[in-house]
Amino acid sequence: MERQRVQTRTQIKKRNVLPGFKSKPLRQYLLLMMLVLIGVLIGALYVKNSGVNKTGLEGTGFFMQDILSLNAASKGFASLAASSFFPISMLVCAAFIFGLCAIGFPFEALIPVFQGIWLGASMASIDIRYGVKGLGICLIFVMPQALITSLAVMVASREGFKFSRSVSKAVFSGVQKNLTPDFRTYCFKYVVCFLLIAAASMIEALSIIIFSKIFFT
Repeated sequence: MERQRVQTRTQIKKRNVLPGFKSKPLRQYLLLMMLVLIGVLIGALYVKNSGVNKTGLEGTGFFMQDILSLNAASKGFASLAASSFFPISMLVCAAFIFGLCAIGFPFEALIPVFQGIWLGASMASIDIRYGVKGLGICLIFVMPQALITSLAVMVASREGFKFSRSVSKAVFSGVQKNLTPDFRTYCFKYVVCFLLIAAASMIEALSIIIFSKIFFT
């Protein structure tokens, strides 16, 4: 009888804990998605209010790139893929470095915001240049790679936050823990993030080439 009660209590605990456990990563990713969207708004407003016209985004900042312009279309596939890979990979590198710092976890929230700023600025520039057609162009030629890179950045930010917290506990609370296995997993997840960005960069380069053949020839 006593054993039956213990089993019942265990089952109740599992029912109470598992839903919360399963939904925790979802809540984290929803929060990261909100940060990306905040960045999109900032980037779009920045471009809209910076006096940018149809000639391009020159002088508006390092991450503000015209990805569907005549200038971009004049580059080769390798150059397009590299220019697409570089800015997002820098964000992932920053997330990785912050994750190794005991006080780096608060700064991880900036990574998805910067990703959103880059995306918002790019989409705003397309809207300025192509007007009504801009929305359709963004959906077809920008969103596929943007979703992949945003996912990679969110994963990088989340993993960096988690690992930084582990380092912080080890440094400041004196908790003795071997972080080597966790570090290997940490590095592997970032390799996956870079592979996602590489794939998105090739998709973006191909999109620009297809776009140029449709609109610039």
